[in-house]
Amino acid sequence: MRVNVLGRLYEVREATTATDSALKENDGYCDPSVAVCVVDKQDKLEADSLKDMESYKRQVTRHELIHAFLFESGLY
Repeated sequence: MRVNVLGRLYEVREATTATDSALKENDGYCDPSVAVCVVDKQDKLEADSLKDMESYKRQVTRHELIHAFLFESGLY
């Protein structure tokens, strides 16, 4: 998915820890140098994980887009 953040298009994508090593310690990240926000896919539920993973992924996506907004606005 592509999102317009203050005039710059950011790609929002899902990845796994196997394909993106930056997700080993994070549930998501924003890289404004290449205009990408990545969210951990987390398809399988584990014993200690949240029950509503889709809701949590949307929350992480919003969080990373806020980072993109702050960067593009010059506040971050």
